[in-house]
Amino acid sequence: MSKNLLSILFFIFFIHGCDFSKEIKKDFKKTKTSNFSLLNFDSTIENIVLEILKSKNIFIVNNTLFFIDLLKNETNMFIDTNKLTDSIKNKITEKNHKINLLKTEIIENYKKELGVLQIKNTLDTSTALLLSRNNHVKYYLHSCISGKNKLFSLKIELILVETGEIVFMKKERLYL
Repeated sequence: MSKNLLSILFFIFFIHGCDFSKEIKKDFKKTKTSNFSLLNFDSTIENIVLEILKSKNIFIVNNTLFFIDLLKNETNMFIDTNKLTDSIKNKITEKNHKINLLKTEIIENYKKELGVLQIKNTLDTSTALLLSRNNHVKYYLHSCISGKNKLFSLKIELILVETGEIVFMKKERLYL
């Protein structure tokens, strides 16, 4: 009787162990894929930010105010746009300490006043420029990721709020 019980316990442990190892492999693949995507995005953002800051069309003095809108997702997959927008913000403030960003609370309050908070997360350019002018912002940064399957493009535009002129634009391919 004890041999049969021991055999049954071993069999149950073996089956449970196989299922557990499959879950570990699935989690590892998900983590590996998402980290690869984020690393590729981070290096692309860093290169674009460096180009923005070196551009002769952009004049940055102490406390220059930027409004960085939420990254617009025009792909066929789920992308954490908040996390990627935060990455853009961090890269810009990290590379130039003279830049200040319009606070998220101000943006959300303005969206609430306009009644666009429940409609969509990102603003159209004209509304974003209006918001920027009302808050004395110098530059508005609009970003968009588009594409299908494994070929995506990241487009970043920097707009001078006073005139509405696009002073910098870059479109770069991302391979995920």
